[in-house]
Amino acid sequence: MRQVRAEETRNALLLAAARTFDRDGYEGTTLATVSDRAAVSKGALSFHFSSKSALADAVQYVACERSRAELKALDDPGAPALRALGARLTP
Repeated sequence: MRQVRAEETRNALLLAAARTFDRDGYEGTTLATVSDRAAVSKGALSFHFSSKSALADAVQYVACERSRAELKALDDPGAPALRALGARLTP
């Protein structure tokens, strides 16, 4: 249970950070804003990430991994790429 909650907290921080970096840029983002938007304490944030730079690196890593996974899922030689992408984006 404890590990699940820690993972949920980390994911909430990553999502809040990604949205805040997107909205305010790296320089305009503060760790206090990220922790507030994730609804977690600053202590929880510092437990998972030692600095704003480490948090930004983690956001970038997760985004790249998700992009790679999506691109790999599109790798179907029998299907036109745009059709495959459209099928993945349609709710």
